[in-house]
Amino acid sequence: MTTIHLVDGEKGGVGKSLFAHILIQHCIDRGILHETIETDRSNPDILKIFGAEKVKMAVFSEDPEYHDSANDIFDLSLEHDSIVSLPSQCHHMMMQWFERMDLFTTGQQHNVAFQKWFLTDGMDDSISLLVRSLESFAGNMPHVVVRNHALNKDWTFFEAHEALQKLVKKGKCHVIDLPHLSPASYRKLNIQRLTLGAAREHTDFKVLGRQVYITFMRRCSEQIDSTGIFPLPAEGTQTKRRASKTAS
Repeated sequence: MTTIHLVDGEKGGVGKSLFAHILIQHCIDRGILHETIETDRSNPDILKIFGAEKVKMAVFSEDPEYHDSANDIFDLSLEHDSIVSLPSQCHHMMMQWFERMDLFTTGQQHNVAFQKWFLTDGMDDSISLLVRSLESFAGNMPHVVVRNHALNKDWTFFEAHEALQKLVKKGKCHVIDLPHLSPASYRKLNIQRLTLGAAREHTDFKVLGRQVYITFMRRCSEQIDSTGIFPLPAEGTQTKRRASKTAS
């Protein structure tokens, strides 16, 4: 069974690209074979950072001429998991794609599952979009709700939102937290087009400059691991990696 991991948030500025980057790095660190797919044509951050050799492009479009373009996502996911970075405001087009291709049935036939990671800043509009996604895919696509702590420190409204909390409980959704990464550290990644893996070892950064990314990625992986969606590393793997780096 393979899984198509859809990184969503529906509106701009909630951290979709950053979290897709984190999931990709998490898979790289764990040696998990995966495909990386960019669908954001206007702001293809994942393509820019990881490069055309490692990233495939797919398109969501309401234009009938391009209806088949998103099918590449499914075809690329038949042998390995895929991580798909979604653009803003693609819910309607994605729903059309699922309905047009009967994807949940087709996925069962070909042992392909779907998983959504939904980024939220905890604001009213973001929560409304999350509720819509949970209602639209109820029972067919599990969700992980990712609360972006760089954008919000107070999650009282999120926790008190009755309709959302009922859907989260009904869908047995995991709720995880995206740790804060300073704007300056985030800008360095984007300006220099560095992966988190490269930033952790970048010789131009001082010791604590690299440590920022080491700590950030470790905390992110802890949150991802808490969902149980990806396999945990074999016992002793991390120790062996550290020993290997020390020896080198």
